[in-house]
Amino acid sequence: MLADMTSAAQSRPRVSRAELAVIAALFWGSVLVDAAEQALAPELGGGVPSWPHFLIKRGALAVLWTFVAAALMTYYRRRPADFESRARAARTLLVALAFSTLISATFSAVTAGLLTLLRPLALAEALRRMWPGMIVYEFFTAWQVIVAVHAYLSYRQVTAKKRESAELALRLRGAELALLRSQLEPHFLFNTLNSIASLVRLDRKQEATDALHRLAALLRGVLDAGAQQLMPWRWEREFSSMYVELQQLRFAELLTVELDDEGVSAHREVPLLLLQPLLENAIQHGALADGARCHISVRARQAEARLHVAVENPRGREARPGSGMGLVNLRSRLRALYGEAFELSYGPKGEHFVVRIALPERDLDEEPARS
Repeated sequence: MLADMTSAAQSRPRVSRAELAVIAALFWGSVLVDAAEQALAPELGGGVPSWPHFLIKRGALAVLWTFVAAALMTYYRRRPADFESRARAARTLLVALAFSTLISATFSAVTAGLLTLLRPLALAEALRRMWPGMIVYEFFTAWQVIVAVHAYLSYRQVTAKKRESAELALRLRGAELALLRSQLEPHFLFNTLNSIASLVRLDRKQEATDALHRLAALLRGVLDAGAQQLMPWRWEREFSSMYVELQQLRFAELLTVELDDEGVSAHREVPLLLLQPLLENAIQHGALADGARCHISVRARQAEARLHVAVENPRGREARPGSGMGLVNLRSRLRALYGEAFELSYGPKGEHFVVRIALPERDLDEEPARS
């Protein structure tokens, strides 16, 4: 994206119409201000000026200043000022000095030419009258215009980089969420298909058919969710219940799950697939993996603006490969969504393993929280 924007900027380095209009308005505004000052306080300017001469002279200079400012803006867009090293900074200042000298000399020549047309003066006499005050004044004016152009372009560059950084951060967060979801969904699908295959091998065709219907409903739910990051609690609860039913077809009475969510709003938005990896982790690495009974307790409570979820299950006798990866992935997903505004803790508690989560409220269009 940065390369595309750089190439686009290089393909159109000219001044836009809006920028040209602002530049012209600034210089013509100064002409009007000076004219008003001469009209209201003529004694400050040595008397009432010859208005045709005044407007011709100042108008020509305003046009020339507008052209110079536009040319400088075009130049510095193509070759931005560089102060990264002493040599580059010296070269940049020398270029600015050369521009100021050239501009002041051009302005002096133009002004002297206008004086010879408006007054019976020779060109040499007009230049003598302008030295040194007028020429030095135009030199510093040109320097001020160069500084102003550079400051404007630097501001535009900083704001563009901030905008690009924000867009890139959003894309990275979206890519991270998509990657983590793609890691979870095939794993869940693989386990579910294994359960159905087991039912088929046991010739439990009706149960296998029912399981396929449930699996179709789960996949349809994931497809309907699309790229959404948050879903209502009602959707998450129903999805998790169907997942548990599919697992119970495989483990029968060895697996029981209790879901207590009293007081939680059905419309409360939570991260997509919040409970499923916790249930899967409890099944794969808990007591059920040792052939023992496994009762998983899921308790959710809504306190003020935070949702608290606790999942507890009997521990297995020993750690197994891959243990905890679901929790690591979950932490990454929550950080991508909430920044550091969430809480996630897990660990043994006696003979059980407990996972605790606390989530703030977050809208779909809200920026992730910052620590």
